[in-house]
Amino acid sequence: MFPHSSSYMRWIHLSCFSFFPNLFQAFILLEQEIEDALPKFQELIHALKYVFTICIPSVRFIDISVASHDDQPTKEASAARKRLLEAFAQYDALAKRIKGLPCANGPWSSQSRIQSAIAMRASLFLQRNMFPLQASFIPNLS
Repeated sequence: MFPHSSSYMRWIHLSCFSFFPNLFQAFILLEQEIEDALPKFQELIHALKYVFTICIPSVRFIDISVASHDDQPTKEASAARKRLLEAFAQYDALAKRIKGLPCANGPWSSQSRIQSAIAMRASLFLQRNMFPLQASFIPNLS
C-alpha cells in the first residue's frame, strides 16, 4: 500500500479522530488529579518541616531513635511523593502520545496545531508543578 493512497489517508484520519478524544479526556482527568493531590502533598511537607525544625535542637542531645518514634508522617509523605511522580510520568506519556498521533491533513493542519498546543500545555504544567515536588524535603532519620 502506498503511503498517500486514499485508504491509507482514511485510516490516518479515522485513527487520529478515534484516539484523540479518549487520550485528551484521560490527559485532562490526570491533570485534575495531580492538581488535587499537590496541595495535600504540600501540607504534608510543611507539617514535616515544622516538626523537624522543632526537633533539630533536641536531636543533638537525644538519641535519634527516640526523636524519630513517629515516622508515619514521613512514610505518608514519601508515598504521596511517589504517587505524584508516577502521575507526572503518566501525564508526560499521554502528552507525548497525543503529540505523536498522525494527522491526515499534514503537519500544518488544525489538528496538528491542537496537538502541539497540548504538548506545550503539558510542558508548562510539568515545569510549574514538578519544581516544588523535586525541591521538597522529606527527612529520613532511620
